[in-house]
Order: sequence, then structure tokens, then C-alpha cells
Amino acid sequence: MSRSGAVLLHGKWDTPDGAIAPLADALTEIGLKVRRPHCCWSPRRHYDIDFAQAVAEVSAALDELRADGCGFVLLGGHSLGANAALAAASTGAAADALLLIAPGHRPERLHAQGLTRDAIARVRTADPDRRLRLPDFNQGRCRLLRFRPAVWWSFFDPDGMAVLARSARRLRPPRPVLWLDAGLPDGSAGAVDDAFDLLPPHPQNLAVTLDGSHDTAPAAAVDRTIRWLNSLEARPWTT
Repeated sequence: MSRSGAVLLHGKWDTPDGAIAPLADALTEIGLKVRRPHCCWSPRRHYDIDFAQAVAEVSAALDELRADGCGFVLLGGHSLGANAALAAASTGAAADALLLIAPGHRPERLHAQGLTRDAIARVRTADPDRRLRLPDFNQGRCRLLRFRPAVWWSFFDPDGMAVLARSARRLRPPRPVLWLDAGLPDGSAGAVDDAFDLLPPHPQNLAVTLDGSHDTAPAAAVDRTIRWLNSLEARPWTT
């Protein structure tokens, strides 16, 4: 019997040993071979590549699991990691199922963050090799980080690859998606993200609002994720 595997992508300003770790440990315990790439939006890498290259890294991680004997591979992510997971799958990454936890990063809402069109235009025409101090947004927080202009634009282009709704519309072929939104900071349930409705229909698509905050969502997702995995056409998720 071939093994099952998972690639799990951490969130923005986080690391593979951060919020995603409890979920990775739980999936390892039930027999999955789990990989946690160090994504370019971590503090260590500091956006050293653009969004398309980051998506290519995700595809490569999936291919490595295939080469390692995994016949079925889950691709999951938290926050910006969930965004990138969906973008990778929508551009041909070899994922059999998707786990999207509190998907985040919304470049289509960039103007609502207070950036004018003139400011964006100056970024787009800046020296491509010069790093500029540009804003990065995360759950209502803003940090000025040093970006190469083209890299920043690849993450914040309101018509680009990092737009969640764009990826949802382009996901082909359909495959099972577990979409887990986080509860609101006061502990109440938030609305399920409307991008979920843009996914191609699949009988095992499921959207749930977790009892937890954005930061704790991966840990809160453990039980729901394992139940959903066990429901996928009764697949044996152990070696």
C-alpha cells in the first residue's frame, strides 16, 4: 500500500514550527508523511522570491512526496499559506485534496488599506533591483518591510495570482476541499468566506467555522481535519 502524505504551508510572518505545527504533528501521528516548507513569507526568508516562484516551490514539495512513494497527497495551508495552496492547485500542482485554514491575504482589497493608485503606480515603476520599504498587511496589522518592487506587486496585484477568488474559480479538476474559517476575535462565529462558493462543485467540499481565533485555527482544525480525511471515499490514511 502506498503511503499518504501532506504538504502544510505556514501563515504570514510565521514559521513551519509555529501555528501549523500541532496539525502537522497530528497528521504524522495518524500515518501521513508530512512536509512543512519554509515559505518565503517567513521572517527568515523575508519575501526573497515572488508569488509565482513561491507557488512553484509548493508544486515541487508535492512532487517530492510523490517521488517518495506517496500515492495520495493532501495540500494544506494556514492564512497566506492557504492562499498559496489554492493558487498552486489552481495552476496544476499535483494535490489530491485541499485543506484551507483561515485563508488570508486579500490584494483585491488593497485600496481599502489606504494605498492610493498613485502610490501603487510609483512602486510599479521603481527600480526593480532596489528594495523599498513597503507595507505588508496581516490581520489588521501593518509592517513596513523591504521588498523588491516586482516581488511586492506579485503579492499585492489586485488582479494577480494571489487573489483568492481568482484561484477558487480556476481550480480544475475539482477535488475535495475542506475550508475552515476562523471564529471572530470575540469568540463568535464569523461568516464562511464567500470565495468557497466559487470553487468547482465536489461532493466532499466542506466549509466550517472553527471555534478559535485566526492564530489558533490550525490547532483547532485537528479533529475536524482528521474526520474529513477519514471520510474521503474511505481512504486508509495510515500506512
